[in-house]
Amino acid sequence: MSQKKDMEQLVRKAKDQGWKVVITNGGHYKFLPINGDTPIIAPLTPSGARSIANTKSRLKKSGLILN
Repeated sequence: MSQKKDMEQLVRKAKDQGWKVVITNGGHYKFLPINGDTPIIAPLTPSGARSIANTKSRLKKSGLILN
């Protein structure tokens, strides 16, 4: 799967679990956890696989269920 589709899948999972996801003026996703943790910023179009892996890790630490 492409990195953009991987990121879109993360956005769908977050929204399905009640998170708010907005696009910033700078061209990034801002994930707002339902538990009030610090927002997580991720690129709209990630440049590499590490970017996706790092975003997944940060989302998981904030309570997003990725399975």
